[in-house]
Amino acid sequence: MQELATYHLTTMKNSYLLLLLVSFLILSPGLGIKTGELAEAACMMSPIHLPNCSHEACVQSCVEKYGECINGGCIDYQTCCCRF
Repeated sequence: MQELATYHLTTMKNSYLLLLLVSFLILSPGLGIKTGELAEAACMMSPIHLPNCSHEACVQSCVEKYGECINGGCIDYQTCCCRF
């Protein structure tokens, strides 16, 4: 019976710690990454602003701007990412 009580206490303790950690991550300012920063981090070169981005237009823009394009593609409807 004592083992069961110890198990429940340990489980509750772990649940509270997890809840505390998640709350801290959500409420802490400055720890999150904005979408634009994430897009830049994913690209080896600066993202290219390209309205109505399509794969073909993105590849062409990468070739025109950097001279080559390997695995280039649109991050969203207005951002092209060139990866080399």
